[in-house]
Amino acid sequence: MTSQTPDWNIQGIQGRLEYLQLTTEQAEKVHAFEEGKRGNPGSSFFTSWEELDYDWTFFKEILNENQWEAYQEFHQKTIAYLEQTDRDADQAKQVDIAYYQELVQYYEKEFLPWFFKHPGSQLGGLLFQSTKLPYLKSEYQNYLLDTKMEILTLHFRAYKTLKPLELKANLLRHQLAYLLPDYVTFERKMDKPTLAVAKHLKSWVKSLPPDILDLIDEKFKVLNEFESAAFKKHFAEVSGWHVSSEPIKPKKRKVFQAMRVLLLDREKYGWK
Repeated sequence: MTSQTPDWNIQGIQGRLEYLQLTTEQAEKVHAFEEGKRGNPGSSFFTSWEELDYDWTFFKEILNENQWEAYQEFHQKTIAYLEQTDRDADQAKQVDIAYYQELVQYYEKEFLPWFFKHPGSQLGGLLFQSTKLPYLKSEYQNYLLDTKMEILTLHFRAYKTLKPLELKANLLRHQLAYLLPDYVTFERKMDKPTLAVAKHLKSWVKSLPPDILDLIDEKFKVLNEFESAAFKKHFAEVSGWHVSSEPIKPKKRKVFQAMRVLLLDREKYGWK
């Protein structure tokens, strides 16, 4: 077998995995294996736990009996370390849970009741004869369910059962989208038929009297002030260099806000 791997690379692998006492041929196989895991940016990727399983499968094929015994011992120590690291990191999510619980309570007790007490201001009442709004709400409910499943599958892929608090925090954050629809994110994921319906309703919203959009805008300003205060209460303020999003122009902001109100659902889209 003629090696195409530089000697320094082989020696580096043998040094890094010194406890296995790899032969040159084994080190070459490890090099090829690790190169194969790199993939391309944006391509599929392993979670830490999936990569551990893949590594286990590979090394079982190339190691001798003594090496395999040493590898299994190291492998178990790695698992124990990662499990403890995840459990320790999960404790910090208590803060996130408290923050999202406060937002949920404010949405349900303070912000949303006003809209349901004033159907005309909710905008949905002005479209009671339209078949387009129920269609859009149905698609939004599908979006919510798909997003919830994505949260669950990604969480258990990455952390198994090791981060229950992070899962709870992520589901609480997602609950906010059931209470007050996240129209902007929803629009980004729409298929063409749904986007066509949304554009039709947005055109209608743009034609509403300015005083209706201004009233909704005032309500959202109060909401934003509460959310900002709650964030500062639960988290340390961001200091130093950080990326800030560009403010949305007032007219566009008011339309997005109206679309969120338009999608409000008394039954909270069946949140469970």
